[in-house]
Amino acid sequence: MDTELLQSVLSFYSFSGLWMVKVADPDGKGLPLNPNVPAHFAVIPEYFFQDLTDFILFILRFVPEKVDLFLLESLVTVMVTFMGSIEYVKNPYLRSRLAEVLFEMCPHNSEDNNNNIGASGRFFKLFESNPIALKSMVPALIRLYVDIETTGRHGQFYEKFQVRRHIAVLLKYLRNVPVYSELIQESTKDIDMFIRFINMIINDSMYLLDEVLTKLPEIREIEAMMENRDLWNSMDQDQRNEKEQALATNSRVVPTFNVLSAETMELLQFLSAKVPKIFITGAEDMMDRIGQMLNYMIYHLVGPKSLELKVKDPKRFHFNPRFLLTKLVQIYINFHKEEQFLQSVVNDVRSFKIEVFFQAANVVKREMLLPLDVVQQFEEFVSICESRAKSMQVTEEDWGDIPDEFLDPITYTLMEDPVTLPTSGNTLDLKSIRRHLLTDQTDPFNRAKLTLDMLKHNTELKDKIEQWKESKRKAK
Repeated sequence: MDTELLQSVLSFYSFSGLWMVKVADPDGKGLPLNPNVPAHFAVIPEYFFQDLTDFILFILRFVPEKVDLFLLESLVTVMVTFMGSIEYVKNPYLRSRLAEVLFEMCPHNSEDNNNNIGASGRFFKLFESNPIALKSMVPALIRLYVDIETTGRHGQFYEKFQVRRHIAVLLKYLRNVPVYSELIQESTKDIDMFIRFINMIINDSMYLLDEVLTKLPEIREIEAMMENRDLWNSMDQDQRNEKEQALATNSRVVPTFNVLSAETMELLQFLSAKVPKIFITGAEDMMDRIGQMLNYMIYHLVGPKSLELKVKDPKRFHFNPRFLLTKLVQIYINFHKEEQFLQSVVNDVRSFKIEVFFQAANVVKREMLLPLDVVQQFEEFVSICESRAKSMQVTEEDWGDIPDEFLDPITYTLMEDPVTLPTSGNTLDLKSIRRHLLTDQTDPFNRAKLTLDMLKHNTELKDKIEQWKESKRKAK
């Protein structure tokens, strides 16, 4: 390729990007940018960003040796400035492209279908020297992780996982730099945003691993059918075509989901170790969700259904159950001293099986997956769970038939603190709508904008529920 041409184009985009920063911040006050977007910036077409990112991604992936570090550092300023400035770049997909450029600059195992060798240490060091990145990259990445839930594009549901993987990889390497590690902890000061960030990580972890746990047994079953020639030949052509198509589809998506779930679990494990208190104090039912998620995962990885996950050559699917098990054990340990977490683990009637926990402890110890002191901590946690499960008394009351007006319309459980949604007029339990708003800040019934401070407590209905509960107690 023409080196001189590439350098000229890179220089053009570098100076164009810095010009856009200057237009957005004419007084040079730095980040965060003024929420009132200057009129001159508002008329800049979106394709400026699209063209810029397309070119930078091209040279980082295919000709990284041609990249001038001085010019690239100025582009880091451009990427970080606009990645977290939602008023200036409203399209979350465009902001995700800015994050993708930063992702290509950090070292990572290339499971992507490109020739990436450009994510070298020399690029990553720019993050340690750029003052804009040092100040604003971490909160910008966290904000984008939340905002990318919807992009407005056709494939937004699956697209968001790839974007979040880029962010997870970036945070993995940034947290090894002391100043960035501190910035991650400081980001918890924006409690609402960080809680939404954690909630998205939990949602992604549950979805991705659940997909893997469903599709790997399907792959195993179809491959077994194909090996049994008598059974396979007994099927008609339509049945065989259907099985082959399902196998091809699953074989295509499972490797991606496994890579994404591994990165997501690693991020969750890091956060639970670094900032555990935000999990405990940030949201009312956060510990319940984490306990149930961990129990579900560990039950499928080492429980009686674990044999269904055994497929030929698991490496082709990037399936590493040992890695996932170590991350699960470490997360259990990070919260094991919290009473609320212990209760959530033991009270999980769906997935908590004490024999599975003993099996997990034996696997980790036998295979030497974790240091001995960590294994001992987990064994102590399992013993506490066993004791608590044996002595646990059932405290939930049997209310019998509950009037429909007292049931939450989403969870169909008895409401404890009913609140009314201002635009749709529907009434839900506060716990139920709070969980929804962590993912999507809209009314689930009419998609109108909705935030916690807009909810109205329905005290009249709450009093009726309490009176009904009291009458049921007296009738026993």
